[in-house]
Amino acid sequence: TALVLTMLNGHSSIGARSIICTLCDGDWWHVKHASFPAVCAGCVWGTGNIVGICSFLYLDYVVILVFVQFHVIVALLWGICLWKEISERIEIVFLSILTVILICGCVMVTYGVYGAW
Repeated sequence: TALVLTMLNGHSSIGARSIICTLCDGDWWHVKHASFPAVCAGCVWGTGNIVGICSFLYLDYVVILVFVQFHVIVALLWGICLWKEISERIEIVFLSILTVILICGCVMVTYGVYGAW
């Protein structure tokens, strides 16, 4: 509560709305700059979940559970390429290796369920 009172800078009303207004006035959370990318990321994430749910009608349950995990790869690529969240070369190489392992796992599960193509 001391942090909340400090952030309010002496305002007498303490409530969720006043806290949010106080934080946004100082642009502490960069609301104006972060809103659009956050909404876009949420739309991509939500679309992936909806497509994953719709795929239950067409694919085997085990395959769907594995392939729904591809949203991790999409989020990873989005973070590296678009937002530049990860810039260290060793981190990108490490994540690339883990991505290849994830894709190989998806291929092996699909092969195990459906057999030879």
